[in-house]
Amino acid sequence: MLSGEEGVAAVIAQRLNAGERPIVDTFLGYNVGWFYPVAFLFKIAGPDYLLMRCWFFLLGLFAGLTAFATILRATSRTLVAMLGGIAVIVMPGVIGRNYMGLLGILGMLGLLGVFIISPKRTLTRFLWMIGTGISISLAWLVRIDLGFFQSILFVLALLLLLLKPEAGLPKRIAHSAVALAILAGAFLSIQIPAYRDATIRGFGPQYTQQYWIWPIIIRDELKQVSMAFLESLHPIFSPSPVTSTHVAATATVSTSSLPPSVSLEESAAEKNSASYSNTSLKRPSLYDILRAQKFKDRIFALLIYLPLPVSLLFVIWGFSLVIRSLISKEASLWQRGGILLVSTGSALVLFPQYFFWRPDMVHLAEFMVPFMVTLIIGISLAVDGWKKTCGVSRACLLFIIIAASLDLGVYLVKGWQTDGDGSIAASRRRHLEFSALHGIRVKLNPQELSLDTLLRDTILSHSKPGEFVVCYPYFPMVNFMTDRPSYEYNLYADNAIPKEQFFAKAKANILRFHPAVIVIGTGRINDTESSRFQNWASDTYGYIREHFRLVASDNEVEIYAR
Repeated sequence: MLSGEEGVAAVIAQRLNAGERPIVDTFLGYNVGWFYPVAFLFKIAGPDYLLMRCWFFLLGLFAGLTAFATILRATSRTLVAMLGGIAVIVMPGVIGRNYMGLLGILGMLGLLGVFIISPKRTLTRFLWMIGTGISISLAWLVRIDLGFFQSILFVLALLLLLLKPEAGLPKRIAHSAVALAILAGAFLSIQIPAYRDATIRGFGPQYTQQYWIWPIIIRDELKQVSMAFLESLHPIFSPSPVTSTHVAATATVSTSSLPPSVSLEESAAEKNSASYSNTSLKRPSLYDILRAQKFKDRIFALLIYLPLPVSLLFVIWGFSLVIRSLISKEASLWQRGGILLVSTGSALVLFPQYFFWRPDMVHLAEFMVPFMVTLIIGISLAVDGWKKTCGVSRACLLFIIIAASLDLGVYLVKGWQTDGDGSIAASRRRHLEFSALHGIRVKLNPQELSLDTLLRDTILSHSKPGEFVVCYPYFPMVNFMTDRPSYEYNLYADNAIPKEQFFAKAKANILRFHPAVIVIGTGRINDTESSRFQNWASDTYGYIREHFRLVASDNEVEIYAR
């Protein structure tokens, strides 16, 4: 199958190799470290889909090996660690976004090794610090939000080490100071060359500015979510619309502004979703766990929400162990509590991007890569504790085991059957061969083959090499597989963009660049009727229909040519 994420990575890598400046000339969405490896591979061997896919598969394999090492270090159980590593390898997340799960597990392993389960030898501890510093610094270079959250977790783990109930506080202070200094040194050793390169290539100010923008984005998103939650508790908390640097969002769908094709019933369904913005992907309601019409939708809702109570149980249990250790001066309790807190926190680094921003199976799978490791570690520790306790403590641990096992078990069953998890399910019913430019040779199902063949043949027959092909709202793989450039700064667009603003920019670009072909996806990009392109971008849609010829179409796309 051909994914949009791979298309974005490929097209942006081509743009970078052609001399375009990140952030200035082309929108990244992530940091430069996401795209530089693919651009490097393309620079050596030329644009090649198989080569790029091998890179992402390699990241998934490395994530599985890191999961094995993490579970083994936390539980000392080889078989359990092997099974956990295999689970990550067979369900590494959608191909094209494998950085996310890998960075989550790397951060977990590093923090455990530096602060919670530190080796006895000084040189080995020093090497753990260097590895962890490099891992977190690379996270900043790939996804700023991941580096931001992991750095906060690093400081929290450092403080937890200082509370360890045993002699040697001066040594722990020195250990923490050295670890902090190495993290700072690793960050600077990676960021300074990246900044110098950005300055030489002409995007230095934009490169540094994004490091200040991300905390603001996170702050605005948290504000919107908290206000939406308070509003759900009582109307008195209903806020005025908040303008975010990330999403211009409102809490409800105004029926007066609905396109004619969006019914009042569909509007009500959008308002009743759990998402805080009608311009974001709908999150299923908590009630869908019991009331959704389809069983698969109930399972999906369960998987979306179940990590919340399970994480809360792990955190409460971890804190209780740490507090007990401070009272009893028992270091083993502190270590178990620290393992729970650090492993849970490391997985929750990826929680916001699936739960608040894109609550779908693709982004849930990214979170579940490190969270599977957390669940396995938590279940293992709970089983150990259950064997040694009795009474209320044993009942509480049994409840934790059941909750965590339910989350892990349901996800393994669901994930094994879902394309978005990167599992073998991606090959299910895909037996028809499809080929295109840049080494694309994949197997598709009949519907995908029909669509991709239509796109490939229509675009190649109505455009020449070098002529622009524009896709709305999101078909980046089209440009790569036909070797036709796009002039759009951002390869993604949805109804978070005001329609008048989008129309003005789209019209100006069409008049300036004269695209040979325009591809329009007619589906619901945010799973709502208002997010269909012909609804939220009706002015742009009408302009294209007026000035271009419809040359091909099916249920998912319309293709227009000059």
